Amino acid sequence: MAGLYILLDPVSTFIKIGRASDLETRLANLRTANPWLQLVQWFETPHEALVESYVHARLVAYRREGEFFAVPAETASQEVADILALLATKPDKAQVEEARRLEVLLEPRDPSDTELALMQQIVDLRAKIKTCEVQDQILSEKLMVSLGQSKGLTGWASFNGSQTVRFDASQFQQDHPDLAQGYLRTTYSRTLKIRPGMA
Repeated sequence: MAGLYILLDPVSTFIKIGRASDLETRLANLRTANPWLQLVQWFETPHEALVESYVHARLVAYRREGEFFAVPAETASQEVADILALLATKPDKAQVEEARRLEVLLEPRDPSDTELALMQQIVDLRAKIKTCEVQDQILSEKLMVSLGQSKGLTGWASFNGSQTVRFDASQFQQDHPDLAQGYLRTTYSRTLKIRPGMA
């Protein structure tokens, strides 16, 4: 089964946090470059990519190079355990899809204590995300202007140009409305909207 590993480099004392579909194969490959890597802990999970991304983000202030972090292994292990505990409460995909596709709906009702607590957590989290997004945009734009013609900052950032080609669906629909009509599909899905005081 796939999962997340925590390795220790006894020379630098840094730990490496990564994911693998086959632990033994991954360890063998990593040890060709660094034979001293020691396995601290292995967490089996089908959500290895999500857990890796979450833990890397949580420990970003301690990141040194690649997947190496200057934190005690116990700290990393606790971060992994915390997100795995949260994931254990997550409904499976089929349950979520079933809830989204219900078409016979009842009138709104008063929330339970559990639902109130969930909504408050979501509202608080979304507020933090929004404020962080605004701050991120401002700081990123300041850095872009500061970089000027430079392609980036060694070990930190890159600022390269690239060209992309995209299909302009709006223009196609405007120029060929009859043809576009044949490709329109109607789908149904419920959308969860949360706003304190919502009528």
